[in-house]
Amino acid sequence: MSQVSKAVSNTLSQLELPAGVTYSTGGITEQITQMIIEMSIAVVVSIMLVLMITSFVFKGWRAPMAVLMSIPLALSGIVIALYLIHGQRNLAALIGVLMLTGIVVTNGIVLIDKIERNRKAGMTVREAVVDGSLSRVRPIFMTAGTTVLTLVPLALTHHADTVISQVLGIVVIGGMITSTLNSFVVIPIIYEWLQRNRRSVEQL
Repeated sequence: MSQVSKAVSNTLSQLELPAGVTYSTGGITEQITQMIIEMSIAVVVSIMLVLMITSFVFKGWRAPMAVLMSIPLALSGIVIALYLIHGQRNLAALIGVLMLTGIVVTNGIVLIDKIERNRKAGMTVREAVVDGSLSRVRPIFMTAGTTVLTLVPLALTHHADTVISQVLGIVVIGGMITSTLNSFVVIPIIYEWLQRNRRSVEQL
């Protein structure tokens, strides 16, 4: 449907219409466009809600910012997955992004929460980050692994009437893999960098 709509729009845009004559698309094309806009808004709102809730829980903005880094890490996996299957950024992909926003943020919260508790126990920033990351490898990998394995049958479907489900499964799997692998490297580094910058500012 998206390919047909794009071809029609490209053809119409090349036509030289008489003065006062305009065109517009309707039907299923208009409905899909509206749903994509609404889903994009939902993704933005969900990210804002996650930021608000984590800021309240961690009583600051540095830890939530480290948690939110898991979202762009997931988006990189989505781009790679869609490129490998020659998929399109359609409504199914946006639904997958919305799902991933909650899943990958949960893993980030589990990791940062352990680091924060280590710091309250008296550890230095480096010790808290290393111990927290190592202690959360197993539960985060188990969560990500079960999610990926659950969606593998969905991603392997090749019937014409299940193309939306296939894109959804592949998007979530790609995002989960990259987000999980990078979470143990990028999120701890970002957290430690933010905390060291905070101490430098306080000393000034």
